[in-house]
Amino acid sequence: MPHVPLPRDRLRYSAPPQSSLAATNPSSAYHIFFITGNPGLIGYYEPFLRTLSSLLSTTSQHQHQFNILGTSLSGFESRASASSTRHHHPPYGLHQQIELAEERLRVFVQPDQDHDGQDNHGRTTHIKRPSAAKVILIGHSVGAYILLELIRRHQCRTGAAAAAAAEPKNHHPHHLMDMDIVGGILLFPTVTHIAKSPSGLRFSAILKLPYLALVMGALIRALVALLPEVLLYQLVRRATAFPDHAARTTLAFLQSRHGVSQALYMAKDEMEMITEDNWDHEVWGVVARDAATTSRMDPGQPTTPRLTFYFGENDHWVADDTRDSLIAARAGSLAGYGNGKSDTKKPLMLIDKENTPHGFCINHSEIMAEKVRGWIEDMIQRDWWMVSQRE
Repeated sequence: MPHVPLPRDRLRYSAPPQSSLAATNPSSAYHIFFITGNPGLIGYYEPFLRTLSSLLSTTSQHQHQFNILGTSLSGFESRASASSTRHHHPPYGLHQQIELAEERLRVFVQPDQDHDGQDNHGRTTHIKRPSAAKVILIGHSVGAYILLELIRRHQCRTGAAAAAAAEPKNHHPHHLMDMDIVGGILLFPTVTHIAKSPSGLRFSAILKLPYLALVMGALIRALVALLPEVLLYQLVRRATAFPDHAARTTLAFLQSRHGVSQALYMAKDEMEMITEDNWDHEVWGVVARDAATTSRMDPGQPTTPRLTFYFGENDHWVADDTRDSLIAARAGSLAGYGNGKSDTKKPLMLIDKENTPHGFCINHSEIMAEKVRGWIEDMIQRDWWMVSQRE
């Protein structure tokens, strides 16, 4: 019987530097960790991450190694064997997803640990971890909220570790210092008041119905089981007009043991948790000090990661007034962006003017990968400029 290939639950790419010297220098490596939206299947983002890896292989930052990892959120895996953790079973709430993403990130950047990656030609490459990995986070939709929470947790723990190390007879807790988050890129971010968005207003009441996630999950699985896989794939393509990668991923979502119930359960949590802006300076940053002051900064203190927000102009998951209020309260100056030396540590916040939809990963992967490549370059310039000010 014909079979539709399952999308992978884990995508890894390695964009090698053009310099052989950089290839042997662990400090030149940047680890890019991607966090999906909801539904949290990484298969939707395969063209985006593949294109980004290819672009970074030819970037002007040619002296750096880029290691990219994206995984499906827990509970969305296509393969049932990967659908539970040591302590819980699906569905998972938003708080649990944050904890599980943090665990995956820590494993990804584990110091002094080798792993095999894949370059843009499908060849296996061997990657050596530096003692403190340089990390750039990318999050889409609710993945952007998870991204901010990962930064908040890391900044708090790094600050606590630095304070503990300053105490007599204390040693620096190495496991808290295994990464340096230099930046975060938030694509069509749903980070405040998602329930006030057009789609939030439409679905929030429905999501509160008792047992909705379990009932709908069971019903969809029963209906899907009645149809041959190839026929179901063709129905998905006709109904959605999705390209192959997105249609196969949607098919895997519908066929998976927990996917539908996980999506609904998590969406309910999003409506309840994503409300006020509760982050502080450890995430949003403060006005930067001058170069002389920066040069005297304590190396043990965490540096605020550079954040770049990219909002949709008419995003059905982000109300315009919610977006505009966040920009007014938190956005930094545009001065200096593009040369790594902006006069602010506050985020760069941009609004799309190209009619790119919230679900860019369906048909607009190449456009967004090009934009993200530029923001990554700026973050690396800023990172190296900050290092130079401390020397």
